[in-house]
Amino acid sequence: MAFAHFQRLSDEKQRDILNASLEEFVQYGYDMASTNRIVERAGIAKGTLFKYFSNKETLFLYLCEQCAEEIAHSYEEELDDLPNDFIQAIKRIAFCEITLSTERPELFYLFQHMAKHPGHPVYRQVIDRDREKTSLVIHRLIQLLGKKRLKEGVSLERILLLMTWVIEGLKQKIFLDTEGMKQMPKAEWERYVQDELDQTFDLLKRGIF
Repeated sequence: MAFAHFQRLSDEKQRDILNASLEEFVQYGYDMASTNRIVERAGIAKGTLFKYFSNKETLFLYLCEQCAEEIAHSYEEELDDLPNDFIQAIKRIAFCEITLSTERPELFYLFQHMAKHPGHPVYRQVIDRDREKTSLVIHRLIQLLGKKRLKEGVSLERILLLMTWVIEGLKQKIFLDTEGMKQMPKAEWERYVQDELDQTFDLLKRGIF
């Protein structure tokens, strides 16, 4: 897709339009989102929006791509310097995800909503495309797991699936727990999150029985 007209706008105007779109899609979902409300939020004419994006689907897919790039960028340094220990590496990635979800909750809600409706034809396009972008994280974790001697009958795929479930559950728990603690100092918040991660992953590492 070509978005030359949109990309000629100032960074500030691009942010205004994308932020207005993000708020609308988070609040209403793709199907109920209104381009009329988006242009009103962004302070532009409707005809102008369609000069940049041919339709609502094009706008949504572009927005999701920009959001995915923001998320991927937050991982770059972490992937370059992950601990060699698998559990420590998972905790580092989880901490990064939780931090971003708290700082940018609208991203969390957008992708969480799509994950709950994987059969939606537009969401499916985003999910399939973003799966490729997360492959670097998965590949790095598989490398770390490959160095360990796993218990008989335990597969890499099952471990990664379990870790995904755990991280998603922790994100939701911590997000809800900290909603009422918005004034918590950053250092205190980080200790709280790290303690949650330590307790959860130590339990997984040692087992229940």
